Amino acid sequence: MKRVRTFVISILFFCMLAFLIYIFLDYLKLDFIRRKTNLEEEIAGLKSEYIFFRYRIDSVENGKVGFTFYIFDPNENLITNSTILIDGSDVFLESKVIILNPTNSIVFPLRLFSDVISPAQAISLKEFYSKKRDFFYSEKSDMGKFFNSMFYYYVFGEGNIDRYKSFVKSEMDVVLHSAIPLIEGDTYECILHPGGQLELKRSEL
Repeated sequence: MKRVRTFVISILFFCMLAFLIYIFLDYLKLDFIRRKTNLEEEIAGLKSEYIFFRYRIDSVENGKVGFTFYIFDPNENLITNSTILIDGSDVFLESKVIILNPTNSIVFPLRLFSDVISPAQAISLKEFYSKKRDFFYSEKSDMGKFFNSMFYYYVFGEGNIDRYKSFVKSEMDVVLHSAIPLIEGDTYECILHPGGQLELKRSEL
């Protein structure tokens, strides 16, 4: 009789454990769906067009271009700025564009080169970025975790974006440069347009 009672208790225990595991897994599934939906809504609410890079020509002489550049986040908040003197007479900016949906994309400026300095010898921009964890958004938010994961993966080659692969529809490297000679005092803006198209234009600032 004692063995029967022990057996019944064991069965009840495992049934209860299985039920609790089922409830927990169901909660995780619902929480995942909720977070995914929230993130999709936040991504849809991103600016579809914004200035991500701006540079001002400080000097063009002796076969070199001196310029001050500014990098902006998707909300057009200044991330960092610096001044560079580069060999050549033209400036090329290479950026990584990540397309999230037909309207929304994000872009990370990656490196600079010129008509004299080849892409293989390009100046990496990652040394100018801060590696602060709440770089774009609060690390605690779903959007923050998403953006920081993208940022560290594409800019620094760190971590992975496996959990966000479904959000990335495509990605591409795009190079921008001025179609006209650079003139001291001119300012240029690099703009992300809907669909991931990039444009470089002379600013009226």
